[in-house]
Amino acid sequence: MDFRILGPLEVEENGRSLAPSGRKARALLAVLLIHANEPISADRLIDEVWGEELPENAAKSLQIQISRLRKTVGGERLRTGARGGYELVVHSDELDRDRAVTLVERGRTLLEDGEAADAGSAFADALALFRGRPLEEFGREAFAHAEIERLEELRLSASEGVFESELSRGRGARIVGELESRIAETPLRERLREQLMVALYQAGRQADALAVYAEARRAFAEELGIEPGPTLRELERRILNQDLTLRPRLDILQRGVRPKGRALALLGAAALAAVAAAVAIGFASRSSNPALTLPPRSLGVLDPRTLEVRAVVDLDAEPADVAIGRKAVFIALPGRRSVMALDPDTNASTTLGTAVRPGRLAAGRDGLWLLDTRSRRVALLGSTRIYELGEAPSPGTAPLDAIAADHRDVWLAELDAEYVYRLDRRTGRSSAIDNGGSDSFFDGAAQRALAIGAGSLWASNPVTTAFSNDRLGRISRIDLRTGEVTARVRLPAPPLAIVADADAVWVS
Repeated sequence: MDFRILGPLEVEENGRSLAPSGRKARALLAVLLIHANEPISADRLIDEVWGEELPENAAKSLQIQISRLRKTVGGERLRTGARGGYELVVHSDELDRDRAVTLVERGRTLLEDGEAADAGSAFADALALFRGRPLEEFGREAFAHAEIERLEELRLSASEGVFESELSRGRGARIVGELESRIAETPLRERLREQLMVALYQAGRQADALAVYAEARRAFAEELGIEPGPTLRELERRILNQDLTLRPRLDILQRGVRPKGRALALLGAAALAAVAAAVAIGFASRSSNPALTLPPRSLGVLDPRTLEVRAVVDLDAEPADVAIGRKAVFIALPGRRSVMALDPDTNASTTLGTAVRPGRLAAGRDGLWLLDTRSRRVALLGSTRIYELGEAPSPGTAPLDAIAADHRDVWLAELDAEYVYRLDRRTGRSSAIDNGGSDSFFDGAAQRALAIGAGSLWASNPVTTAFSNDRLGRISRIDLRTGEVTARVRLPAPPLAIVADADAVWVS
């Protein structure tokens, strides 16, 4: 059975309409649906349905209406309570209101997980359940006022969710008109004003975005006698400062791990030596022509099956590192104090300003982490919070050179040094882990590498043996929970790069 209150009251079963026709019968059903699966006393039902129009024998009139409604929906659904009240039993997904609430909650979860497209679909499905004004025919009835207001808020939340999913994908220009229409209906809704400002800014209309703020300030002053809230004021400041993180919003795109099933490998020219070494091995073993030429300051997109260059993206700046998120590829451009975000499907890109100078990148569950290799500072892309790492426990502190992130901590390693650092992103506190040994050395030239996989942190060390000039390498396995070094493996040369998954650790 299908009950609908997101518009005119309707009841259907197997395509057949079962909704009662009488005004009081429909009002009784509406009250019972508003409070579905809740017992309601007879006195309250009488008060809600008849109000000041009480019949001579109100209790008898209620019993008649209940009897008729039972014939429509079934006696097992309309139960009589222990104290003479009544309860309408509605099963899961039978009431359109409940389906809409579930879809909106699902959309919010998907947005938080970085699934903007799926989130937009969930919000759109919720909106599609609305067939007009909720409980439209009962707009003047006291029993419906609070529920109508709640359902209108639900519809607005679904609309804002659709807009947010579009903004998260940089599609602000597409929704400007819809946002303007919504604001005309609810001019004092700050969230819609904020979304319109971002949409206009993404469309390259900075002046219009600022004009929206000015109009909001005027409207709030005239209608409410107040200033816009702190979120709207902060957004105006960011637009005035031409904050690149607003165009587009990639706080959702950056989350997560590499997308499954995407047959792409990416190579940044010149600066990405570790990745270049790994690709060169693949060419030497599988191709009779290992030559690969890319222009300076570029990113090459390779097909890992054919090893052909699919595309070359001009970075117009020297890249320092590359990381792959759920739906975007990120390239560190420290000279510009920014990160380029690249859509791997279309090669469309945008440049995002950063709180620190990004020398190394690490894609974690909560976003893209940036390491400033010069200043021992760490930040999350899109955030203004900067984490400062202190000096090493002993003299000879070296620059930080590698970064990795798990669900709780950010891990860092010093260039040519013995310490690995664990940074708790919630508290901002860091602790040093001694990864040294009698065979370690410091010569200022060996690159460090970190990777998380197979339940552990994997860290590289340049090493030598006593009374020898041979430059060797070592990989250490570190417990993510305790920080204890649990194993070491000697290598014939200092490692340049490490990647790991649940099943294997790859060393270049």
